[in-house]
Amino acid sequence: MSNRRVLVLTREHPPWNADDDVIFLGPWCLARPHEGIPKDLPSAKSFSLLPFHWNDRGKLRDDYEFLDGLHARLLTSLAEDLNHFHGTPHSRRYWQILLDPWLMAYVGVMFDRWEAIRLALADGGTFAVAAGRNRVPRRDFSFNDFTEKILSDSGNGQIWEEMLRTVHPGRVTFFEVGGAGAAPSERPPQPHRKTASLKRAARRIATWFGPLLDCLSARSRFVFHQTMFDPLSLTRLSLALGQLPVFFHHALQFEAPSCPPDAIRPPALSFAPGNAFEAYLVGRLPGDLPGCVVEHFPGLKSRAKNLCLSPKVILTAQSHWMNPLVKAWMADRTETGAELIILEHGGSFPALREFFDFEEDIADRKGTWFLPCHAKQVQVPPAKLLRQQKVAPRNRQGRRETCLIVGGDCPRYVYRAVFYPMADQGLRSFEMVNTLISRLRPDIRKATRIRPYQYEAGWNTGDLYAERHGVGMITTTGTLTQAFVTARVIVCTYPETTFTEAMSSGKPTILIYDPCLNERHPATFALIEKLRRARVIFFEAAEAAAHLNTIWGDPQKWWENDPEVVAARRDFESQACRITGDWLGTWKKFLLKPVVQTTAL
Repeated sequence: MSNRRVLVLTREHPPWNADDDVIFLGPWCLARPHEGIPKDLPSAKSFSLLPFHWNDRGKLRDDYEFLDGLHARLLTSLAEDLNHFHGTPHSRRYWQILLDPWLMAYVGVMFDRWEAIRLALADGGTFAVAAGRNRVPRRDFSFNDFTEKILSDSGNGQIWEEMLRTVHPGRVTFFEVGGAGAAPSERPPQPHRKTASLKRAARRIATWFGPLLDCLSARSRFVFHQTMFDPLSLTRLSLALGQLPVFFHHALQFEAPSCPPDAIRPPALSFAPGNAFEAYLVGRLPGDLPGCVVEHFPGLKSRAKNLCLSPKVILTAQSHWMNPLVKAWMADRTETGAELIILEHGGSFPALREFFDFEEDIADRKGTWFLPCHAKQVQVPPAKLLRQQKVAPRNRQGRRETCLIVGGDCPRYVYRAVFYPMADQGLRSFEMVNTLISRLRPDIRKATRIRPYQYEAGWNTGDLYAERHGVGMITTTGTLTQAFVTARVIVCTYPETTFTEAMSSGKPTILIYDPCLNERHPATFALIEKLRRARVIFFEAAEAAAHLNTIWGDPQKWWENDPEVVAARRDFESQACRITGDWLGTWKKFLLKPVVQTTAL
């Protein structure tokens, strides 16, 4: 076959002919989209790369509002349909606790995949697409399974192929590729090895003593489920609340069963679609619903109802997202009157919008690091940082002090609709860091160390930094707090938890990021502007480099003696990270006597 237009869906490149026009569906098809289409690809008549549709941030805002509304309407419909399917009387909130964050992510992911195809076919032409190989349909059991799938080439190839076959059968010709396709090795996001091994050891110890601790805490008024408190702080808080401290609830540990294809007839949906995308979504949603709310729901519900833990208040951070048993238990307990408090697992400057506010929907209250931006939010001292010690301003170990750059990364594929960098937008931070380093004085550049993002999220920026600057500039050993110890200055590259940790460390800190790709909530604007005037936050790498060149001789003097910097730091601590003062009294008051809700900003 000749004169084809071959549409490449993922980084699993099919073979093409020398006279084909090859079109890559998006930047995720390339290993290095920031460098353009590689020169060493097999020959073709032409190559082109379609742009990422959410490069248009106005479109992202409009689409987010549409998806937010769609998410809410689907929840209402699914609550009714699942109650009918299982013969239960549960509330919308009950089903939202079980369905989200899966549904929150699902509508954003499927719309992103839909838009990529819609824009590719906008010119009215036809395409040749490689048919998938060895792809067996399987119902995901939970949000964890769904996340692994939609971050992989094979999972996304399956979604796009099914979408093309279902919605655009006359526009696409599929061709078999046999065993000749080039499929690069693919690794799911992996945690740091040391972190993973410590977690495994903690789980083994907890398995030995967990049942005993569960018995001791069966009548506890408060249950803390992986809330980021360190052991000493949780012990002090538990005793202040009049109960024994428990660090791990063995009864809430869960191993997911497998969900074979067509294991059970999926529920019928009563949702009335309002456009072509919604019609497509409703057509495939019954088969995509996670097994934990379909065939495995009765067993999960029964086990959750029979757990020995019956608190009056449940506190949890994001760890429950991946544990269907915890969510089923939370849903059951909230229907019997327990209060659900969700805590931020991290924080800095809140995003413009996030998660369709599903955590605020299901929670009675939400504890936040930043000042409240929603009626259910209450600012509390960050549990994660209560025991963080300020590191010494000077390196007393005799090792050379570094300009420590803390890198970021993002997945190649969209995993939900967010106001953060998505797809190849994450490489913008990589380029900003390269510009920063190139503008530093030679002595500072020699002292620079880059700590890449600890998860292999997709672009492998750690490898890219090593190629650009040499492996000697990369540091991966120890924890982030340990890396702070040898830093003369800390440079953060995204406005999230890492920046707050750095600001709380006592070391001079600056932040560089692109505000167009990291859109923040309006409540943060005044504080961000104050930190910009103090030259703590920069939107341009060259300006940040010039500042580092100026203060490098004695950055601690600038950090502690400049009145504008001191005032900005004080405001940041007050508005985004209240870790000074009587944290124990604040937490005890928050838990024992619910505060008056703050009006949403």
